[in-house]
Amino acid sequence: MQAPVHAPDPARSAPVSRASRAAVAIVAIVLALPAAWLIVTGNNIGRAAFDATAYHLRFIRDLAREFPNFDISNPLTATTPGYHALLATIAQATGDSTAVLRGVSAVIGVAFVALVAAWCSRRTTAMSATILSLPLAASIYVVGSAAWTAPDNLAWLLVASICFLCVRAPVCVRD
Repeated sequence: MQAPVHAPDPARSAPVSRASRAAVAIVAIVLALPAAWLIVTGNNIGRAAFDATAYHLRFIRDLAREFPNFDISNPLTATTPGYHALLATIAQATGDSTAVLRGVSAVIGVAFVALVAAWCSRRTTAMSATILSLPLAASIYVVGSAAWTAPDNLAWLLVASICFLCVRAPVCVRD
């Protein structure tokens, strides 16, 4: 019996078209513009702003003060501390600017929606990928996590990455 062979995945070998890049750019801009506006204006209104200010930003700053010996025995949030440790490391390196931390959060959010749009555009038309990805990029949950220091987009970025790695061509056995 021969070892299983992976069938070639046409989506992995297809060149990235200009239209696919445009789909990714459109979706990224749809998220980046409102997030940037909320960051630049210093907006702190709403549920995402409250969560970020009351819990996440405080925990990030606590970790930044303890850098590199993070004490995660009593976190201020009900989430795993990976996102907070990442932003605490950035805060330690950049001087603990709230705007910088929010900017990093926006970059993570843009990476998340860009990944989804890129994955979709390699499996369907660029127009369909854009249409499928726009509700995600415009979601108040994704925008809120991108504009404030909330860990949701990093979590979804990692989940999407793992799911997209798992959704490959089926394994087939040659006789």
